[in-house]
Amino acid sequence: MSRLTSSSKAIIISIIAIFAALDVALAAIPGWWINWAAIIKPLHGIMLGPIAGSLAAIIGGLIGNFIWPQTAVLSIFTWVPGILGAFAAGIMIKSERHNLWILLAMIYIAFIGAFYLHPVGRAVALWALYDKIITLALIFPTAKFVKKLKSNGSSNVKWLTPTLALISFIGTEADDLVGNVLFVFLELYKFFGIPIEDLPYIYMSGAIIMPGQRVLVAILATLVVVPLFKIFEKDGIIKWPLT
Repeated sequence: MSRLTSSSKAIIISIIAIFAALDVALAAIPGWWINWAAIIKPLHGIMLGPIAGSLAAIIGGLIGNFIWPQTAVLSIFTWVPGILGAFAAGIMIKSERHNLWILLAMIYIAFIGAFYLHPVGRAVALWALYDKIITLALIFPTAKFVKKLKSNGSSNVKWLTPTLALISFIGTEADDLVGNVLFVFLELYKFFGIPIEDLPYIYMSGAIIMPGQRVLVAILATLVVVPLFKIFEKDGIIKWPLT
């Protein structure tokens, strides 16, 4: 970030606190293999950028994780995946700078590779990774959409809605990717009493439902973030993304 005045710092801290509070509130909503605070994670990145967005995800995620343990789908680690979800969305909204999309693609490849190299991950890879590979393939075209959006003005509806929808989807899939890696490497299936031999059937049954949930999250995030972008672009209150 560039040099900031005291008032600018206060505004940034206040906005981070607001987004973190929304994170905590959404964490109270129970979900099936998803924490509904995932809705806010792409917004963290899109509106706040990769730095402040990740910070809001850490603060809100940690507080929500421990206040609402009954909705924590990854036990005490539920807050962790959202950090990459926010960071991914933040990187994509700024992807026209220095080809930042390449960094995100490399992160995706690293996590996909880690999951596949794990024996349990490899056993369920077909069902767990197909949507992540599709998302990886979407990173480059989404970066092109961002470039078009920035060149045409961020209030341009033709580019705004599809661009933010794609970024939201990439962010929420990054969240899910980290969650899957933690699930197998930390053997969280044992914590939840799931026999290892049942995992392929669980992933197979969730192969449509779980990506469908992520699409829904991306749609909901887009419905929120598009009006916000239009308002702030029109009034020029704050330059987005924040960092």
